[in-house]
Amino acid sequence: MARTVAAVSAVVLSAALTGCGAAPDPDPAALGARIPELRGSMLGPDDVPGGLLPAADQAPVSGMRSAGRDCARLLRIADALDSRRFVPRVPPAPSAAVAFYSAEPALTFVEHGFRLPPGEAARQVAAARSAAAGCPRVPLNLGGGRSARLRRDLLFVPRRVADAVAVRYWYGTRSRWVGVQILVARFGADLLVLTAPGDFSRGGDRLVETVASRALAKARAAHGGEPAQGDADAARATPKRP
Repeated sequence: MARTVAAVSAVVLSAALTGCGAAPDPDPAALGARIPELRGSMLGPDDVPGGLLPAADQAPVSGMRSAGRDCARLLRIADALDSRRFVPRVPPAPSAAVAFYSAEPALTFVEHGFRLPPGEAARQVAAARSAAAGCPRVPLNLGGGRSARLRRDLLFVPRRVADAVAVRYWYGTRSRWVGVQILVARFGADLLVLTAPGDFSRGGDRLVETVASRALAKARAAHGGEPAQGDADAARATPKRP
């Protein structure tokens, strides 16, 4: 019985993470200028593992809400369609976005890039790092009076990436575990945010790690750094898996 309940909860949770499916296409006027050079530093179809398909830009964890200040701050960065979500009271920063999805295991990958004013990208990575440290668990409303609490694993980011933080929140059992992984990194004035909600079981966790490491390697190369062998493990975790 416990296994059945866990499996059903995992399916419900996968849907709850992203709200009621993909968000509608955002208003282009609200997103700031789209700049090709920023898009060129982000993942493309040739960069991701086979089996991933293009998806529409979206707020990837719109189903997650928290009254806690740190958790709410982290979710605003992870879910941002435009920079005003985390840098209010200024015009939207130039940005770019790309998204992919996997049908099996069920995962969504949304990468947003922002070219921020001087010093702002470093402030946002510091804010994400502080928020992740202060947010050990994230509550999630599953509907029907049910809820879950996703627990945190702070993930390893290599020294080759000068300023980044990666964190995973998960829930489940040994056979089925789901959640969201959030990567926030700075390359000069550019802020990279990669959010991946979905099913981490059945190899899903390794797929997320691969996509995250390739995103870091491509961004690093585009900003003047050579992708090194160690970048293959860029966002690899040593989490306490269920």
